[in-house]
Amino acid sequence: MVRLSISSLAIFTSLLTAKAAAKDVLCLVNDVPVATVDLDTGVCPFTLPAELVAFFDYTSSEDYNIQFYYAIANSARYFTDIVNAGTEIDIPANQIYGTDGAPVYQVHVENTPASNSTAAIRKRMLNQVEVIKRDEASDFAESLKSVDGTLVNSALFKVVDIPSGSSSIASGTPTGTIPVSSGVNTVGDVTETLESTKIITVTHCSDNKCSAATVPATPTVTTYTVDGTVTSYTTYCPLTDAAD
Repeated sequence: MVRLSISSLAIFTSLLTAKAAAKDVLCLVNDVPVATVDLDTGVCPFTLPAELVAFFDYTSSEDYNIQFYYAIANSARYFTDIVNAGTEIDIPANQIYGTDGAPVYQVHVENTPASNSTAAIRKRMLNQVEVIKRDEASDFAESLKSVDGTLVNSALFKVVDIPSGSSSIASGTPTGTIPVSSGVNTVGDVTETLESTKIITVTHCSDNKCSAATVPATPTVTTYTVDGTVTSYTTYCPLTDAAD
């Protein structure tokens, strides 16, 4: 018989409570699902649409042509990788969840040295390519983060609940297959596919004790198709009570 101290029981109970309270949500770009993350700890990898182009052409603080983006969530700015002309913005899911979405702004700054300046003459007459120090470019990019951009979309990035019937209701990994009939149900842009029954492992906890049991379950694969982008989720519904 294993005895647990009061402190151990408290920690164990807290872990079980935290696990039970965990919630997955959907990260959307233009209302298209791009990732599923934990609401409290997850970070959404939002990739900008192809039409939002980023570039970083930097010769000096007097000669540059730069375009980048940032989103605002909970009054904070989240930027693309400016120096590397990145097109992804990472934002914690809980900073957007429950709002109408995160607006995205474009910043474009450009400067060309005067035609009679030393830098311009050297570049034009000698065709000299200056070696740019990485720190210099990074420092300049950092200074641009205070520049206010132009709004390109008021709610490009969103975090929403997973539609009912699309999230997993049983813990564990499928461990086998039992042949049964299958079928496909289609409603609009949502397709549900009923696959063969699988054997899954379900963990049952009661009275500070947990046990694992294998039970047959019917998986349902729900597929969302929006603008040619397909996202699938699998739900496992146990056919028997794991506690029996």
